[in-house]
Order: sequence, then C-alpha cells, then structure tokens
Amino acid sequence: MQTLPHLKTDGLRACQITAITNLETSLQRGKPRALAQMATGSGKTFTAITDVA
Repeated sequence: MQTLPHLKTDGLRACQITAITNLETSLQRGKPRALAQMATGSGKTFTAITDVA
C-alpha cells in the first residue's frame, strides 16, 4: 500500500476526495482499518467503491 494509483477526481465531490485521500494516507501508514464519517447523502457508498476499485 505504499504506492497507489493517482486518484481521478472527475465526478467526485470535495468531501469524497478528502475522504479517499485521508483513507489512502491511513493505509499507507500501515493502519489496516479506517472509519469514514460522512453526512447523509454525501456519497459514502460511492466513495467506498471508488477507493476499492
């Protein structure tokens, strides 16, 4: 997890970009678990799938 592909931000909201970036930083630091706390309707499912893909 030290090198990840560049995040394509097309179509993502600012809060989704922040969440994905912070999650990737956490994974790079060797933390195997993370919690994404986002408001209702902010695209949590889409964010999670984007990070996995």
